[in-house]
Amino acid sequence: MDNLTYCVACGWGKGSASLLEIKQQEAKHGDYVCINCEEFFESIINAAKDEAIAINKGYGLPCEALITDNNIYYFDGPIIEDPKKDSLGFGGCWFLITKKYGEIRKVMVTNNLWRDRRVPAAYRIKLQQAGRIDSIVVGIERQELAKCKTLLNSIPYLQQEV
Repeated sequence: MDNLTYCVACGWGKGSASLLEIKQQEAKHGDYVCINCEEFFESIINAAKDEAIAINKGYGLPCEALITDNNIYYFDGPIIEDPKKDSLGFGGCWFLITKKYGEIRKVMVTNNLWRDRRVPAAYRIKLQQAGRIDSIVVGIERQELAKCKTLLNSIPYLQQEV
């Protein structure tokens, strides 16, 4: 059986990568990170501070990227889809998201979140140092989300017009 090597970020097999390329990438990153993922992470690190990172999945408009310590996710914004829809990220599970936009942190909810790739150990510190980790993503049960809604609606201060 062939000894398969997979990119620790995207999970794709070695494909057309030569053994030399795999060894070079492993020496550089400590694990095999394919050239495409390496270029992707480097583009995030080298992007202008105020540049929003989007992921083009090949359909429609580019999707907003959410960069966490461990993963990069994407979604179409805080849009709630019909939970019975047959094609939802993570099977339509609910997520609370906090994302920093410059100096403003927004809190969002979605049930259509997708994981783009894992952040390899070699890039975690680089992304932190570049200030590119901008999001916290937490899975939440629907019942807990309903409790949160009730709690927020019971705060008198939030009932006042802004």
